Amino acid sequence: MSLSLFIPTGLSGKIVSLTVEGSYLGPTNVAYLFSETLKLPVKPSSLRLPLRLTLDPRELTIGKNSKVYIDLMNAGSHNLSDIRLTLTPDNILKIFGPTILYIDRLASEENVRVETEVYVPATTAAPTASLTLTVTYFDEDLWTSRSETYRLSILLRGFIVLSLTDVAVIPSTPSPGGPFSITITVTNIGTSTAYATYAMPVIEGLPLSTFGPKSVYIGNIEVNLPTTFTINLQLGNTTEKNITLPITLSYMDNLRTAHNVTFNIPIEIAPRTGIQQPVGPQRRVEILGLPIVRIVFISVLIIIAAVALFIIVMRRR
Repeated sequence: MSLSLFIPTGLSGKIVSLTVEGSYLGPTNVAYLFSETLKLPVKPSSLRLPLRLTLDPRELTIGKNSKVYIDLMNAGSHNLSDIRLTLTPDNILKIFGPTILYIDRLASEENVRVETEVYVPATTAAPTASLTLTVTYFDEDLWTSRSETYRLSILLRGFIVLSLTDVAVIPSTPSPGGPFSITITVTNIGTSTAYATYAMPVIEGLPLSTFGPKSVYIGNIEVNLPTTFTINLQLGNTTEKNITLPITLSYMDNLRTAHNVTFNIPIEIAPRTGIQQPVGPQRRVEILGLPIVRIVFISVLIIIAAVALFIIVMRRR
């Protein structure tokens, strides 16, 4: 004779008592009763949780409101019903959507997606946060209610937006073959610092060359703090009137992921100076074949002689 027993999950690893009672008739038709208590050890077993929980996305942006989706899958062989999902954020996250979600029923191997809305304050400096999910449900096959708790970690990525604030080209119209500089001011209008920023002019294909290093190290660009840097360049001999210089800023966010942003700087080029023609010998003005200078000199001598003669004549009288 065999017996089928149901052992509740809470008795795993314990010893349970099983009392067996029986009765029989002896040779003289006398009834006898007996009772025996058996000690049954319950073998511990690793219980596979029937629910699988995943969070999408696992990365949120600091200073922004984001949709968060929770996928639940019934990976067990029992049907589950009356599912209640409770969301508890840590002291960083703020839940603007529902914190309690309900699902009527999940059959075996069935999955469902629910959503909520989570906000990460702009003042957050931590790179991670956590969301605790408590799930209670009713197992229809075992006729028992169960509760499970999941703790999910979330990456928090800084929100960085570099905006071009001001540009100055000195001189304003560089001359071909001459040096010039570009002073640029950028402002981080995001919510997180841009780390280890450096600027590099993209001069490939342009009549330009750099002085010294090919890039300019800027450092950290803090939020709402205008940052200025200067790039020194040499303009080649060119006939172009206008060129556009791309300048790429490379930086890292709080999770040490590299990013790039490119600003296009227009440059107006001064016109090239024309080549002067050599000046030839000056032509002399002549009268009756004599240079005008000599004629003037002779005229002056004649006038002086006439005046002297007039004076002599007047004295003799």
